[in-house]
Amino acid sequence: MDKNRNAQAVGVALPKTAHGLCRYHYLKEAIKPIYEAERDAKKELKKVICLLSSRLS
Repeated sequence: MDKNRNAQAVGVALPKTAHGLCRYHYLKEAIKPIYEAERDAKKELKKVICLLSSRLS
């Protein structure tokens, strides 16, 4: 079952309740820039550590 059909099923089963699928995807998209910045910073830090450790050897 695809996401759209899941959302429709939740809407039918719980018509007065906001379902979590939209909130989940909203938050997932909202944290992407933070995740990417952290990932890039980690890569740069590893490069610096490798460079420094090679100089110490």
